[in-house]
Amino acid sequence: MDAAAITAKLAAYARDRETVKADRATALTFAAQFTPACYRREIGGLLKSLATDSSISTLETAQNRHPSCAGSTHARSPEPPNERPS
Repeated sequence: MDAAAITAKLAAYARDRETVKADRATALTFAAQFTPACYRREIGGLLKSLATDSSISTLETAQNRHPSCAGSTHARSPEPPNERPS
């Protein structure tokens, strides 16, 4: 977005607080797909598959992703920013 588009968006938010709430809900649902736990699970699975069987394609690994990661249709609460790796 350029500066004019950002200014227009902020002005629209100032005029209509319900739009802010709706866009917030959309952003939270989207962001919940990309949590640190999902990243660790995805990259761990990919690295494990590469270490054990080099014939498994990255696409095949991505298609078998954990249901709570990207591409899922349900929303999860965002995880705390200071989450410790498991």
